[in-house]
Amino acid sequence: MVPASLAAFAAAGIASALLLGLYLEGVRSSEPAPAAGPAASVVPGRAEYAPGEEVGFRVVNTGTTELLFGDSTLGWSVTDLSGVGIYEPPR
Repeated sequence: MVPASLAAFAAAGIASALLLGLYLEGVRSSEPAPAAGPAASVVPGRAEYAPGEEVGFRVVNTGTTELLFGDSTLGWSVTDLSGVGIYEPPR
């Protein structure tokens, strides 16, 4: 027979894990919050890509003003968090 305290702790753990999972799913799928003025966020198609695999992303207007892009292949690059360039498309 299972002690009552063990059953209670197990039920509390399962309920907590379920609620945390639901919360994290909601946070992960939410759009960026709007900012005053011009602002944009780059959202990847998914969390991970294999080396050499084509990467998909979208630019989301997170500001209050319209953003206009001329030639989408010019003027952008990918950098790591320290600012070191990783990729720049051919011009």
